[in-house]
Amino acid sequence: MHPLEPARHEPARHEPAAFRATPAAFLPLPVPARPAGERLLLLAVRVWGSGRRQGVCPHHGPAALLGPAARPLNTLLDTLCAAVGEPLMLLAPRALAITPDEAMLLDLVECAGRGDTAGARTLLADRVPRAVQDRLIDHAGRLALLLPSG
Repeated sequence: MHPLEPARHEPARHEPAAFRATPAAFLPLPVPARPAGERLLLLAVRVWGSGRRQGVCPHHGPAALLGPAARPLNTLLDTLCAAVGEPLMLLAPRALAITPDEAMLLDLVECAGRGDTAGARTLLADRVPRAVQDRLIDHAGRLALLLPSG
């Protein structure tokens, strides 16, 4: 053992007892700056992606989380993946960061939910053809209506 290293059985000298690891320190934090409804949607999107990566039907996880709102979510994600032609960058369900694809999906549902078709088109413009944009915005609007608020 190096003379400047603290002993393995003692806490580091600079670490006050109040800052020792507790089980709560390892629990995931909510994704910051997003309302509870959006965090639930983000979790459902990530569960969908996790199922898809594992080679199982991705539709069951969101159904357990969102109930009737899962159907438009599944359709939205299936349609978007088919149109983009490449996998969406979706993190594990408990990840603390948000990928650009996840942020785009959350923003798309928000725009469609408030009737901001121009904003939704802007989000999709670089990714999918105009004909597919209309369907995606429609699915996102239906999803927004069924999501819990807050």
